[in-house]
Amino acid sequence: MLVEPVVYSAANTTLMFWKGDLNLQIDKSVYSSGEVLNARIHISNGENYSITDGKLVIEIVKGCNEPAYPAQLSDCDNVIYEEVLEHITLLPLSSREISWNFTIPSYFSAGDYRLDAFFIANRAPLKGIHFIFLPGEWTRFKVSSSGNYPLLKILRTKTEFGRELGQVAAPVNSGAMFNGSVWIQAESAEAIGKKFILKIGICSWDDTECEDYAKILPFTMDSQLKVLNVMLQAPSKPDAYAIRIEVVDENGVLHSLYRSRIIVTGVTAKIRKVGILYPFLKHDEVNEVYVLVGTSPDHYTNPVVQNVECSVKITTIDGEKIYEDKRLIPELSPTKIFEPLKFRVSSDTKLDEFTLCVYLKSSSEVYDTYCFDVRKQDFEYVKDVKYSVQNVKYYENESLLEVKLCAFNDIFDEPVQTTAMVQLYLSNGSKIGGIEKSVNGCATLSFSNVDAKNECDLVVYDKIFKKQYVFKLIPEKYSSKDVESLEKIKEKESSNKSGVTKIIIVLSCVSVILILILSRR
Repeated sequence: MLVEPVVYSAANTTLMFWKGDLNLQIDKSVYSSGEVLNARIHISNGENYSITDGKLVIEIVKGCNEPAYPAQLSDCDNVIYEEVLEHITLLPLSSREISWNFTIPSYFSAGDYRLDAFFIANRAPLKGIHFIFLPGEWTRFKVSSSGNYPLLKILRTKTEFGRELGQVAAPVNSGAMFNGSVWIQAESAEAIGKKFILKIGICSWDDTECEDYAKILPFTMDSQLKVLNVMLQAPSKPDAYAIRIEVVDENGVLHSLYRSRIIVTGVTAKIRKVGILYPFLKHDEVNEVYVLVGTSPDHYTNPVVQNVECSVKITTIDGEKIYEDKRLIPELSPTKIFEPLKFRVSSDTKLDEFTLCVYLKSSSEVYDTYCFDVRKQDFEYVKDVKYSVQNVKYYENESLLEVKLCAFNDIFDEPVQTTAMVQLYLSNGSKIGGIEKSVNGCATLSFSNVDAKNECDLVVYDKIFKKQYVFKLIPEKYSSKDVESLEKIKEKESSNKSGVTKIIIVLSCVSVILILILSRR
């Protein structure tokens, strides 16, 4: 008899999700073969940590107008195409839009289709969970075509592994053999008599991480309904494992994709979420790494995990250690399934790219490892802009006010290019300005006919980022701009004279030394 799993409450599991949202739009609702489907996917990060290793999973589904969940309760849907866009980055509380396109093949059959999108941020689901078909965002479209693809599909209501239907995780012992049955139904009469290949992969947690297949089984679709029985071996390490099931034709074209899951029972711990505040290191600024540690995914025997060591290590891309720290978690159990940890990261050097690794281990075993590269250049980092004013000078004789205005991005303090509308308000309330200026890092602004005896306000409206800034100016006064220029010329001449004098002195000393040397010969 199978052990019934423990069902955790929603309150206990909200930590495992990354805050944010995903929006999906396509350009049309009906496509003919050969036309290009253009999609825009808007992803927003609602966390105070950067998404440094995000993954967007896009699937084309033939079937229902809406996803069926749990997936094993319906045979309507059939995933016929999947694409994974990896290493997507977002700064804290920022968003970005990704364009994606797909050319409708001529072999597609006419009918109703769906485009599904899912997003994972540093192991934590942001929207949807593709490996259990938990709906993310989706949109419907129709295809007008004369093809007959897909020729077949995997029946979700009958396919099972470890005597459990669908993606429900079946418990198995470490290294044990377990059986599975894949039910395949012909969707077209042309499928009968054709050769296909069943591929089954087993990989930790997420089936898009599968690098190879545990089973490859060629078969002929010799009837309307076919059952393929397989025997598989469970991995030795306790964990939750995704079973990826694909049916492809002899040309490697996918006709059906389905997923199931097993749990290898036993003591372990899992890295559920990793976040870093900024994707760079500075020697004068403390960064922060957030790690969410979860208990064993074995919710059948519910092992208590004690004395788990969580360590965070940062190295250069070449492997030189920059930072390392660790925390001890006394216990993870069904009553305490998550442990959030924060690590304050300091560095003696500036790094714009590095490798971040998180390890979970006991005294004798490594439970989990998660490593990824962080590169500042991978980020669309101008989320916002900030301004500063410098060298505020007022020339009384010319009634001229000069201001150096500089624009920086809000995260990295690096110059940005933008456009600003600038106005000057004098202390008497009068307005001078209306200057539109392109600012590439810094720009000098000049206001004429200004009577700026006291403080005045500089109002800057950024036309790109749609924000307004107000600066209180206290001008440094000069009688004349020409006078100032003359003083600079005198300073330069004085500096040049000083330099010439030093050279003459050095040459004189060298001459004296040479005379002394020659006189001794």
